[in-house]
Amino acid sequence: MKNLVVFTFALFISTFTFAQNAKYTEAMQSAITMMDDRVSMQNAANTFERIAGAAANEWLPQYYVAQSNLFLAWGELEKDNWKGFDAHIEKANKAIAAAKKITDKNAELLTLEAYIYQARIMRNPMINGPRFAGTIDGLLEKAIELEPNNPRPYHLQGQQKFNMPSFLGGGAESALPLFETAAEKFASFAPESDLHPNWGKGQNERMIDIAKERI
Repeated sequence: MKNLVVFTFALFISTFTFAQNAKYTEAMQSAITMMDDRVSMQNAANTFERIAGAAANEWLPQYYVAQSNLFLAWGELEKDNWKGFDAHIEKANKAIAAAKKITDKNAELLTLEAYIYQARIMRNPMINGPRFAGTIDGLLEKAIELEPNNPRPYHLQGQQKFNMPSFLGGGAESALPLFETAAEKFASFAPESDLHPNWGKGQNERMIDIAKERI
């Protein structure tokens, strides 16, 4: 009888966990789909925040809170809305910090953090370029050390080089090999699941074309 009770309880826990995981996966997939449309990006960010609150041990919701707010920040930058830009960057930074408390050795988080710093450079290149360039380099180098086959750190290294002045070793010619390395990695890279980061391939292909045109 005791064994039957234990088995029944274990079965209940297993079924409950499966249901919770299925609900989490469904919510994440729905929110990720929202990110395909800039109009629904804010809804995606809000949804990821709710998921992060309910799934406190999962780093991916916080990752996507950061990424969606980064994309929203880029949109505000295009409109010269500095207040809006800063607000989204602050949310992105907080989400990265929260995710790092869950997993402290994660190439995707380090890469996204570097991307956020790149956005901050675009906010004020003259001041923030010298201020954050070394931090970006360090984050991307650590990401490559953790996951040498992940294409995104190489892509962001290429972007970093592309936007640097030529007298500092930057420019299209210096960036192209990094974009090409990223392209090689993208060709064989497979995310761990449908929920894991899988962005950058199309953007990297465009940057290869642009870099070639400028050489």
